[in-house]
Amino acid sequence: MDGSQLDISGISPLVIHCHTFPEDFGFTMENFPKLAVRKIYDYELELILSDGGTMMVGGKDYPMRRGTVFFRRPGEYTNGKDPFHACSLIVDMSPAEGAAGQIYGSDYYTMQKSPQKDYQNHLINTILSCTYSENHSRMIHLFDKIRTEYKEQKPQTPLLLRSYVLEILCHLYDHATTAGKTGREELLSDHRSVLRGIRHIDMNLSGALSVRQLAEMNNLNVDYFSRVFTASTGKTPSQYILQARLRKARELIIYTALPIYAIAEECGFQSPSYFTSRFRQMFGIAPQAYRKRFE
Repeated sequence: MDGSQLDISGISPLVIHCHTFPEDFGFTMENFPKLAVRKIYDYELELILSDGGTMMVGGKDYPMRRGTVFFRRPGEYTNGKDPFHACSLIVDMSPAEGAAGQIYGSDYYTMQKSPQKDYQNHLINTILSCTYSENHSRMIHLFDKIRTEYKEQKPQTPLLLRSYVLEILCHLYDHATTAGKTGREELLSDHRSVLRGIRHIDMNLSGALSVRQLAEMNNLNVDYFSRVFTASTGKTPSQYILQARLRKARELIIYTALPIYAIAEECGFQSPSYFTSRFRQMFGIAPQAYRKRFE
């Protein structure tokens, strides 16, 4: 369907909530409710602002990198995995029902309500659940404008928010229709290889991990696997492995009484001093001092 046939006359999105997750949001359920799988009640647009982690939408897992945009529909289930830094919008596609959305508050990830009715439109239906936008600088700009306007709530805010969301939706539609013409099956195959690699890393943090091992389990050569992994996650496999080990270590520091040397070993570090150095480099503080924050 070309642009001249695309009916967008009925699309009038209303932003009913906007929230930003900071880069270091913590691991407690009170501070990080997205650790739990939750049901989507309205349309959601979420821009990822950092590299790393995975997002589950509708039963499928997607690697996250800076500039990724997720489009979630009513009735779907989702789960985001740390690290997590993002700007999230909740959008009502039916203006007449928009007032009901104003009940959203800071508890909008844990509340329960009836899902918004599916809004049937070719543009909306075509958008992918996950878009790795090549024009991520424009996406960041648009989400930032929405965040600012939503916070200030000036008289012209509703009109400005609507125009920004429409531009985002049109960009996502354009990406979806273009992706369907440029080797999408190959992209999906690469995507599955990256996810298998990420799952293997997460399940084997205490043992030896290598890029060659990850490539061979996907029947790919090392250079090609490294390229597609980096393209999907924004990190090389070695960088991802190191940061996954450190995130696991941080979790053990917070929730267990294991000695630091034991945590280092459990997370695949052969040298406690090397572990301490890397931990300080990533989190800006030594492991023992980090633990004292939670005592």
